[in-house]
Amino acid sequence: MSQKKKNGFTLIELVLVIGLTALAVGITSDTLLSIVRSYGKAQVKSELEQQANFISLKIGKELIGARNVTATGTTLTFTDTYGNVETYSLVAPGILKKTTVAAGVTFDLTYNTPPGGVVVSCPTGSCFTVSNTTPVIADMNLRFTPASANGGSYSGTFDLVKTFVIRSSY
Repeated sequence: MSQKKKNGFTLIELVLVIGLTALAVGITSDTLLSIVRSYGKAQVKSELEQQANFISLKIGKELIGARNVTATGTTLTFTDTYGNVETYSLVAPGILKKTTVAAGVTFDLTYNTPPGGVVVSCPTGSCFTVSNTTPVIADMNLRFTPASANGGSYSGTFDLVKTFVIRSSY
């Protein structure tokens, strides 16, 4: 009796290979989706922190030598080292603006359009406060939230709470 050579796979072997392949693809795709989501969250969080650090450094640098510092909720006004009256104000819808009063120049420090934009708000109802002590102390309390047309995949916030001591007041 001669034996025939078997070429090919049995149905059981084929079903087993397809099942293992589907399992491997499922696990891999879940892992890849998780990585992509984590990267997106990290990128948005980094953008919020960068915006907050920029605002903190910009305002802090100007406040150190400022005079006549006053605050009214969402507006901070002071006279800079060159004698110019400067105003930082939070305007709707969540944009922080800087105005040089005498020159009438206003520009946005933040923007609130995706991608990469942020919405700035006052978590305590008052963005800026100034003490009438010696030395004068200015507090800034801002909340940065990612701007997104549809709510985005990350809805975290970054709270910026800073205190500045006004050097010209002591």
